[in-house]
Amino acid sequence: MRPGFSERTFEFCYNAEYCQVNSALLATHPHMPSQRAEKDLGYDVEFKINNGHYTRSLFLQHKVSSFAEVRAGRNAPFYAVHGQPYFRFSVDNEQHNVLCELSRTRGNAFYCAPRFHFRHELETNFRGSSVATMRFFSTRLMSGTLQTTSATISPTMHLVRIQPCIPIRAASRRPSAVAKRMPLS
Repeated sequence: MRPGFSERTFEFCYNAEYCQVNSALLATHPHMPSQRAEKDLGYDVEFKINNGHYTRSLFLQHKVSSFAEVRAGRNAPFYAVHGQPYFRFSVDNEQHNVLCELSRTRGNAFYCAPRFHFRHELETNFRGSSVATMRFFSTRLMSGTLQTTSATISPTMHLVRIQPCIPIRAASRRPSAVAKRMPLS
């Protein structure tokens, strides 16, 4: 089932709440590159976080989740791995590789996607200041060689760093891959 809101809408709601909840930790306002620059930089937003006498950056690439409710057609292998309905989102190969490199060189780079997909759920979570709690961070999509244009994400996944990240290589037009469930470490 397709999401009922755009990535930009989710991104705004999440970033606004993140800034409000973490205002004491933020060194400055968030940096949000233009959509054109985002392709080269790999992220939607950079938060600079105070860390003692230094600052650290948190880089997020926002995605909106589709919800796979039933086992059917091309999602059968993905559904079989999860054994239940699951959330998923597409990943751009080039952008993913840039995000991997960013994680290797500067750390703290994540995908950020909601654990909901209906417009009224976004509205409820935005009004209740719970968008950030109803999301998951996920970046390490597979172990081994990753050759895909889409990632599947389990609704039980939480925070996973990109490191070590496997670059995505261009594959066939319709490659398939299954994301492993990664524990919070």
